[in-house]
Amino acid sequence: MTADEQSDYDEARQSIIDDRDERDEDEKAAAGFDAMPSEQQALFDISLLAFKEATEAACADDPDDLECTKADVIREAEETQRNLDEYYAKDEAARESDDLLMGLATQMLKLELEEAAGEEEAAEEEVEEPVEEEAEVTEEEEDDADSDLDLDAVPECEDSGTRTAQEDLLPLEEAIADTRAAYDDA
Repeated sequence: MTADEQSDYDEARQSIIDDRDERDEDEKAAAGFDAMPSEQQALFDISLLAFKEATEAACADDPDDLECTKADVIREAEETQRNLDEYYAKDEAARESDDLLMGLATQMLKLELEEAAGEEEAAEEEVEEPVEEEAEVTEEEEDDADSDLDLDAVPECEDSGTRTAQEDLLPLEEAIADTRAAYDDA
């Protein structure tokens, strides 16, 4: 590696480190880390370290895997929900219950991300068909074609039957909400 290549690498690497540090600081600020008691700060730090280790392992196994490419998106969604639920202030049993619910919500998010990635890939792979020049149609031919149409014979369009991951998991979201409500009532 030449000195210029090393310098470029060092700059790129430092940029990645700076982005991670900024993400971590933003996450801590959103969670109110500085105002947390030391026990809650330790839980937060453990969670952050586990995330980083899992992401590193996922990226080592398959850099194109969703767990690697969308790790920050998944983490942000999880931490946003934890902050709303005051996760770090809860006792161990309540956190374990929340972890189960979080696992389900994370699976839903991953399905949505996979679906979006699949649609993006499909759009990229679409090959444009060559456009054939249309033959000019005379007004007489157009009138003949229009008169052959029986619009009453065209059936109404029905749902295509395709569903999104969000629609498939709607009952799961309802079950999560019911579980939370039952837990809160207990």
